[in-house]
Amino acid sequence: MQKLRQIVETTNDATLSELSEQLEIGTGLKISVPNIHRGRERLGLTRKKTFHDPKQESVAVQEQRKNYQLVFWEIVTKESSVLG
Repeated sequence: MQKLRQIVETTNDATLSELSEQLEIGTGLKISVPNIHRGRERLGLTRKKTFHDPKQESVAVQEQRKNYQLVFWEIVTKESSVLG
């Protein structure tokens, strides 16, 4: 159970199947997905899916997003000046 806790805490967005695979690698024991689910519940570990990729916070991605927004607004303002 301690190994399951450790894996969930380090990779909290892993699926039950991925947790099962990681436990098998770490312990050599094949544990079924339903048992992973029950073990996680017993340990009080909730499912913590992330809704965004941590890479989104990187400087490179922020710059790409800024450039995209500038181009987007340039297109929008050109179209609205043509229409209006």
